Amino acid sequence: MVEPLAIQNPESYKKAGFRLTKLPFLATKTVVIDVSKPVDILWKELSENAKRLIKKNKDLKIIEADKKEFYENWTKWTKVWIQSPKEYDDLLRAFGKRAKLWVAKDERGLHSGY
Repeated sequence: MVEPLAIQNPESYKKAGFRLTKLPFLATKTVVIDVSKPVDILWKELSENAKRLIKKNKDLKIIEADKKEFYENWTKWTKVWIQSPKEYDDLLRAFGKRAKLWVAKDERGLHSGY
């Protein structure tokens, strides 16, 4: 897969067997924050939307999920492509014991993961 914005010379990629993806995994926005600043200054520099999201999600806990629990919830969370169970198992097997699956959880249940 080649991210569309990374293409300099599309023909050379095509010759190498690559093609443009219809489902890029490009981040919509990157934010760089200097976390060496004091907390009160960091808070003042946040947008109102960021402050609202932090307050809304203050009770979230990040926990490690088992592979079955993660996959079942992933199929509920996503609105786009998802790996087949075989592809998912193959991916986890490729990373062996280094594979970790993390999810956000609060009193309502699991919300998202990576």
